[in-house]
Amino acid sequence: LKIGAIALAVVALVFPWWLLHGSTGNVETTTSMFLLPTNLVTVTCSSNVIAGDLASLPEFFVDGMRFIPVLTAIGCISIASSMMFKRFDKKRLSLLSLSSATMIIIGSIVIFTHGMSQLVEIGFGSFLGAGNQDIIIPGEGTYETLFCSWGPSIGFYLYILSALIILFVTFFNFRTYCKRNL
Repeated sequence: LKIGAIALAVVALVFPWWLLHGSTGNVETTTSMFLLPTNLVTVTCSSNVIAGDLASLPEFFVDGMRFIPVLTAIGCISIASSMMFKRFDKKRLSLLSLSSATMIIIGSIVIFTHGMSQLVEIGFGSFLGAGNQDIIIPGEGTYETLFCSWGPSIGFYLYILSALIILFVTFFNFRTYCKRNL
């Protein structure tokens, strides 16, 4: 389970963590938030044009999002070290390392959720939702009002799954440790 959690956390970093999608009969738009590299990418397709755009993001937001892969690396190293400590029968260190990894990964989720909520609050009102959005059609200079939905995407869900696995393993190890030592 620990190796699976590490793999999910690492793979999650390359998938989009937040997504906006909307379409009508002749126009479709998708905006994806990636962490590696930190970019907000919009692709708009109409009957005449397919165009992409990189959003200009505030520097403090980019810095915060760049911190998540670093925390993920530290969390993965903590998980790996807990496996090493357990192998050498250092149960306390193993549990401490695993608990640290759990807190780090959960902290990364909180950082992303808070940062993305602050970023999208102005344009969309919330981290998760749906509503009409005015979308500019690149190359045509016209606007189209699309019903769009937005919220967490596959990368975020994979990361949450990784966090749940680590939380479960930590809880199980803590419970086993307490039963044997109390």
